[in-house]
Amino acid sequence: EPERALQAFERHLASDLASPGRGQARPALTALMNAFARRGDLATLAALQRRADEAGVPLYTERVNAMLLGCREVGDAAEAVRQYEACRSPGGPLPDSATRQAAPRPPSGWRATT
Repeated sequence: EPERALQAFERHLASDLASPGRGQARPALTALMNAFARRGDLATLAALQRRADEAGVPLYTERVNAMLLGCREVGDAAEAVRQYEACRSPGGPLPDSATRQAAPRPPSGWRATT
């Protein structure tokens, strides 16, 4: 099933996402990523991320949210932190309420320094 999803991405989504009028492809990629996120399939999520990056698809909030959801499903805090930091980097997508809900929680006793 993951291989079929990646093939579908290659056949239908990659060129649509890289084109200026990518209205329908982005929700399709998001839905595909969310399905694998709910299953906790980080390997397929990572492959979809790589293929989207290679196709020139800019990182957008819903892609980050799908990765965060997948990380939460399997308890991979290190990858969740990496994804959340990508969202917070200059020029990165703006986090939304779903991002904040899925974002890794700091350990108890952790304090931000500013």
